[in-house]
Amino acid sequence: MKKNYLLLFLFTLLLTNSYGQDLGCVSVNAITPLPSCNPGDCRTIVASPPLNSIPKQTTSYALAQTPFVWRSPDNVNDITSITSDDRWSGIIPLRGKQTVPFNFCFYGEKYSECLIGDNGAVTFSILGHPDSPGGLYRPSFLVPAESGSGWAFNNPIPSGPGYGPPYKNAIMMLQDLNIANGPIASTTINYFTVGTYPCRAFVANWQDVPLFGSCGASGLQSYQIVLFESTNVIEIHVRRRTSCAAWNGGNGLLGIQNADGSSAYSPSSPNRNTGTWQVLDTQSEAWRFTPNGPAVPVTYEWTEAGSPGTVIGTGPTLTVCPTVTTSYCVKATFGSCDAAIPPITATDCATVRVNEDEIGFTPKDIKHCTTDTDPRHFNIGINTDVVLGTFVPGPPDNLNPYDFEINYYDDLTNAQNDLSPINTDFYDPANTAAPIWYDLVAPATDKTLYIKILDIISNCSYIIPFKVILRDCDAQEIAPLIICDINNDLQENFDLNDELPAINAAIAAETGNPLPSDYSITFHESEADADDVTTALTAAEVLSHPGVPGDIIYVRAESIADPTNYFVYFFDLDLVPTPTATISGTTQICENSTATITFTGTPGATIEYTDETGATRTIVLVDDGTGTNTGTASITTPVAVAGNSYSYTLVSGSLTTNGVTCTQPLTGTAVVTVGGLPTAQITTADTPICEGIGMTVDVQGTPGAIVTYT
Repeated sequence: MKKNYLLLFLFTLLLTNSYGQDLGCVSVNAITPLPSCNPGDCRTIVASPPLNSIPKQTTSYALAQTPFVWRSPDNVNDITSITSDDRWSGIIPLRGKQTVPFNFCFYGEKYSECLIGDNGAVTFSILGHPDSPGGLYRPSFLVPAESGSGWAFNNPIPSGPGYGPPYKNAIMMLQDLNIANGPIASTTINYFTVGTYPCRAFVANWQDVPLFGSCGASGLQSYQIVLFESTNVIEIHVRRRTSCAAWNGGNGLLGIQNADGSSAYSPSSPNRNTGTWQVLDTQSEAWRFTPNGPAVPVTYEWTEAGSPGTVIGTGPTLTVCPTVTTSYCVKATFGSCDAAIPPITATDCATVRVNEDEIGFTPKDIKHCTTDTDPRHFNIGINTDVVLGTFVPGPPDNLNPYDFEINYYDDLTNAQNDLSPINTDFYDPANTAAPIWYDLVAPATDKTLYIKILDIISNCSYIIPFKVILRDCDAQEIAPLIICDINNDLQENFDLNDELPAINAAIAAETGNPLPSDYSITFHESEADADDVTTALTAAEVLSHPGVPGDIIYVRAESIADPTNYFVYFFDLDLVPTPTATISGTTQICENSTATITFTGTPGATIEYTDETGATRTIVLVDDGTGTNTGTASITTPVAVAGNSYSYTLVSGSLTTNGVTCTQPLTGTAVVTVGGLPTAQITTADTPICEGIGMTVDVQGTPGAIVTYT
């Protein structure tokens, strides 16, 4: 089992919303303290976040750029009543279609309703609204008719008192729009609320809205104003804003302003206060306005997890002295800008662990066979990686070697008192595979040793026993794994899975159980490994294991239900030659004679060939007795007929050894041609000559024929 300790004593309030922006919800972390080594030891749990992570009052703001996000509603949106130019909407509840009020603090005041203006603004300055004394802007449903939202501006913010624009008590991405000036299907001014209380976000959405008048040809404008519940953070996301000098100087304004125009925030680098700046589709941007006044008040209540109704502490910390592992929970209650807003709470729990029995992973008993080389000489250092989980491939939750010290002892008392460790070198976290040797003294056949793990962080230590064991290994031999030697080079890659039928038969024979699938199978290169499961071949090594005749593979068949019940088998690797053969005997013979065709190749191989009639025949090569591992066989052609030829062609060769048959195609042809009987005659006429005079005698006949004459 792995223990994780958070070493950072800086604690974070996580603010989350459905968009992953971490702005719409408060939470508290109770940080798990270090474990208690002994019952009754005291530990302190801390729940106080840094001051810059506690929500702050909205009397001032910090402004920063933030990643652009285009938001969509959870369900359906609400369309505003705006269908014509320079209009305010009706009164819009921030809760949207939900029933729980959505309270939002802006410049130190509480609001739950707003107006949306068609020229890119959300305002809380609502004429006649109880939350907005002195409100300026008339909702669309009031009588007399609305006064209009206004469009002309050329001053930056803060803009001082007056109706505006720039508007008061407002969040603005301001420019002169006209929703009726050539809209397209996606053109809309709407709003929606996403998330659940108290972690919601209100979104006012201007999507593909045209500019006023002839400036409509300059492109459609899209942006969103987002208000986050609980944290009172504001974001303005601009997907597209174009400037048209032909109207109102092409001015645009991004920012927030208070009720009397005396305080405002707008980006200065790049400048987004009143001016002709633009944001193209490829340069979409967003700005975040984070409350930056005094921190809101936070109170804490602590309880034991098993007794949630009993408060055992208040304040940002709790000191406890448990005698058993116990969980403690904190409830943090956050204030706001207005006492009328219901307090928001967040909870978290931490567990103080007491006197854990074990850390890390269980060490292995290390076993040697009496037939091993130097069987009493044990490398116990292999257990360092085992207890840390740092062997390859190891568990995903392995321990960090640099957080611990590891030593080995042959006596429990020595381990408890850090006396006479077996390892003479200091533990090196950079070399956890370093060997540590222990010699088992004869005549003992086993010895209990102890590995001591010191947690450097908590200073708690854990002592875990394991054994070194010397045993008579009794692996059972099963059928060899035999494959064809493709290149006859006495080496091949074996698929060890091909031995599974023999392994399953051995399991069934030993257990009488016809279901060997109840056992897990691993392959090993030594009997000790198979007996101890120290090192097993990987799946890739099992699928393609290089071997030569005489190699031995060991198998561990372990019961899935009871891992202490297992069998160890071994089998040899062997190769069967792939047969080869050649054919010879190509010649020319006379009619009425015969020729011999000879096959030469692997002794014992069955050679398939076609004869002079085209029929397929077989012949077996017999060792020629020369000691050169050569087999031969021959056939005699039929009595030759003049003008004929006799062709013999190799087809394939096969060889069966220990029940394994290796076959491969062969090539080669021998051709016997037949000629007629030779003829010859003397063509020189009878001619008398004088004594002592020579003459030439001409002989004509079959070219190449040898003529005998008298």
